[in-house]
Amino acid sequence: MFGYVRELADLPPGVELAAALSAIDLATVPNRLMVEVLRAHARQAAHHQGLLLAALAEVGRTVALDALADGVDTARSEEPLASASGEIAAALTLTQRRADTELALAETVVRGLPRVFAALLAGEIDRAKAWVFADHLAPDTCGLSRAQIDAVCARLVPLAPGWTTGQLAARLWRAVLAIDPDHARRRYDRAVRERGVVGYLAPDGTVTISGSGLGVPEAVAACERLERLARAVKRAGHPGLLGQIQADLYVGMLDGRWQHATEQEIIANLLGEAPPAETPPVEAPAAPAASARSRTTRPASARPTVTPVVTRPTSARPPAGRPTSTRTTSTRPTSTRPTSTRPTSTRSTSTRSTSTRPTAAAGPASGPPADAVRAEAVRVGVEVRVGLSTLLGLDDRPGEVPGFGPVLAEVARDIVAAQHRGARWRFAVTDDAGYLLLAGITRCRPGSGGSCVGGIVELHVPANLLTQLSTHAGGYRRYGAVIADIAAQYAHHDRVSAALDARPEDRFAHAGLARHIQVRDRYCCHPGCRRPASKSQLDHTVDHARGGATTQGNTGPGCTRHHLIFKHQLGWALTQPEPGHFEWTSPLGQVYRTRGEPIIPDLPEPLTSHNTPDQRHHLDSDDGDRAILRLPPPEGEPQPPPAATTEPPNDQPPPF
Repeated sequence: MFGYVRELADLPPGVELAAALSAIDLATVPNRLMVEVLRAHARQAAHHQGLLLAALAEVGRTVALDALADGVDTARSEEPLASASGEIAAALTLTQRRADTELALAETVVRGLPRVFAALLAGEIDRAKAWVFADHLAPDTCGLSRAQIDAVCARLVPLAPGWTTGQLAARLWRAVLAIDPDHARRRYDRAVRERGVVGYLAPDGTVTISGSGLGVPEAVAACERLERLARAVKRAGHPGLLGQIQADLYVGMLDGRWQHATEQEIIANLLGEAPPAETPPVEAPAAPAASARSRTTRPASARPTVTPVVTRPTSARPPAGRPTSTRTTSTRPTSTRPTSTRPTSTRSTSTRSTSTRPTAAAGPASGPPADAVRAEAVRVGVEVRVGLSTLLGLDDRPGEVPGFGPVLAEVARDIVAAQHRGARWRFAVTDDAGYLLLAGITRCRPGSGGSCVGGIVELHVPANLLTQLSTHAGGYRRYGAVIADIAAQYAHHDRVSAALDARPEDRFAHAGLARHIQVRDRYCCHPGCRRPASKSQLDHTVDHARGGATTQGNTGPGCTRHHLIFKHQLGWALTQPEPGHFEWTSPLGQVYRTRGEPIIPDLPEPLTSHNTPDQRHHLDSDDGDRAILRLPPPEGEPQPPPAATTEPPNDQPPPF
């Protein structure tokens, strides 16, 4: 029987495999073979799911009995029938919404994505991955032409068996952005125009608030700031979990209690050391929200305050929505302001006396008092990865925001433009397959630009393209110095690579080695994990305490779960046969091999779409008056606001 179990891997899904699996008593299978039985059941289940979808699609076109011609009992409609989902709901005891969803999935996969359907029947992908394909490539909703859909499927269906649903979704979205950038841009703009906020009561009595259609630069920066500030609160001694602290910060920033507070004041308030900064009533309406494409150029006074200590006063005009006439001596006790750690010789404490502040009776002030010194608000920087050729305008390959996924080339350019100052700029020179040859940093910048706090700009360039660009660096005015600097460093890449391993006895990786590992491996090195390497721990494959060297071939990124729990507590063994290639051996003896994803993945070339461009969507006239808080969703139905039905759970970590 044991030999028969080993042969399961060679049996295609179908009648023979089903008979073999039904004859196996799971309790008698040796531990070393149990995973093979599991895989065989998964292949057979995927096969049956494909047959189920085929049956659903067929029922969707089955003509009613009273409409059949004499002697014809197998007639089918050319299009799905309106009554079909009702029949499916009654036959399978499904809700009507679920029946509609199942029928739509069946139509999309069986008739719209034949390559995906064939892979599902063969057991190469499961239903969850088929759902991801349908979610991104449904012919009736994705906006791509048939030729574009076929090109994406031909490239990605053969690779899908080796990816999780999260990895597949990221690759699919990147391919969709690359094959029709114009359509992706229109789709993005339409979603931003339809942006909104919704809140509703959950079944446990709490409230859920979510925003949709948010622009990538602003939304990612908001998440980064929330995470950064929550970690600062945690380091200051707050006993709560990070998620709880983030929720408290989220609500406090929205309800107005910290509208004009510094980060130091917010932290002190959460620790119970000081009351929140009092906010005068807002008498003037807030300015209308800017569009997604113009938000990065808002005046500093409209951006969130992120620097807690200031060195110069802001402009003479008051903050938006805060009339100066409402600021009196009683609105904000001076004791709530943390004492600056900077020299005070240029500003004595006497300038903070109440006699210098106008009262409400004194009439409107001409500007904020001289002692209201705050730093100019600067947006939190984020990590963005983008090709150098994309920034030069030579192509429109999508960029990436780690932890979120691929973004439009134009969005990536906007993020880079906002992070000329403050962010770290690094580069990755790759081989023809897109894997790392050299990683480094550059202090050159393409002229003046926006400023931020933190953030990473990672530039990608193939070695052969770098050679071409460096010979014409003068033709790329703004990026000429950047190209020349990267080319000069790459000219000595062998020496730089050798220097990475020059201190193998060190306990911790030096900055150059750490950067190289993060760029090389991209994510946590455990199979399928999507935790960015920049937010993971640098792990010695062979522990340093056991003689492991701090080198390229013995270092890799590991998230907290897979490094500390899987490797050190649950018995998973890790080896690195060659730099960047990892082998995980599970407690059941199974070996799983991983390698970081290509820095520059293979993408389809843009194909011209003959579809009609999206029409501009106009919101209803009363849409602006709709209430944020809504009734709770009907019991048993999916909770709003899902823009698209996505069955597989997100296997990526939260973005903040």
